[in-house]
Amino acid sequence: MRNYGLFFEHENTQELPKSLRGDYSDMFTLLKLTQRANGKVGLITQLDATRPDSVERLTAFLKWITKDLRIDPTPLDRRMGEHAPMGGLQVPTRLPWLTATQTLNGSGDNQCGKYKSAYMTRGFTEPMLDAIFRHLTRDGYENPQALLQVDSYGGAINLPESDDTAVYQRSSVLKLQYQTYWSWQKDSNKDGVADHHDAEVDASIAAPHLRWIREFYRDVYKDTGGVPILSPAGTAAGASPKTVTDGCYINYPDTDLDDPGWNRSGQPSHLLYYGDNYGRLQETKEYWDPRNVFRNAQSVQPFTH
Repeated sequence: MRNYGLFFEHENTQELPKSLRGDYSDMFTLLKLTQRANGKVGLITQLDATRPDSVERLTAFLKWITKDLRIDPTPLDRRMGEHAPMGGLQVPTRLPWLTATQTLNGSGDNQCGKYKSAYMTRGFTEPMLDAIFRHLTRDGYENPQALLQVDSYGGAINLPESDDTAVYQRSSVLKLQYQTYWSWQKDSNKDGVADHHDAEVDASIAAPHLRWIREFYRDVYKDTGGVPILSPAGTAAGASPKTVTDGCYINYPDTDLDDPGWNRSGQPSHLLYYGDNYGRLQETKEYWDPRNVFRNAQSVQPFTH
């Protein structure tokens, strides 16, 4: 995990070995750090197989992240969050685009879930690594469908300026997805069907999963108030930033960010999602929906509401 973070932090720099200084802008990876009940950690990697150096670059990347681990790859033969088993793909395989897309699109059974997110501008700190390991292996919670997924980031995503679009984060090297999934399985409210309403009367359905992911997230970011705060603006060139995070991703909405019990950072959810762009989004909201008809728990608020 440390090697994985360092690769994306130092990509395209002299900090990496010569074999890793090629152009990896076509590569996307998912490191799936599962709760120990799953029994395996997963890695999914895609890159442009039509490039003549694709095999060489993939081999160098895999060799780097498994350095000193002394392990051999095995099949991703069990579900890991949103991804279904993928058979014998532990051997790098060249696939047509459509076939590869269909392989990754295995949504599986209907489930409940809870997500949290974080943008990373650098690799993991040692306290973060300790907290991640502790919560993925802690006693009292067993769920093979609970995990931290670490997405490679950067590349073309970081080319626009922070104020070019609504998406503020344009300097990240990783995006983290904290995930846990569970099924209803029982009709606790005796209305004849099993659905999400059963969790309203039976805390045992959802509460253990929510407690695990909330405490996990809080402890990883304990030094910044329990959330991945925005990186401070104006850091001098060459200087180390005060934090390695840069807020959250709105497409994984998390109302815990608005709860002072879980967010003690002083940065509200709209700042963590949109940074300095929130004011312009409010202007748009004010123009098109001043009465706030179209809304959800974390939607942009008009000025007059």
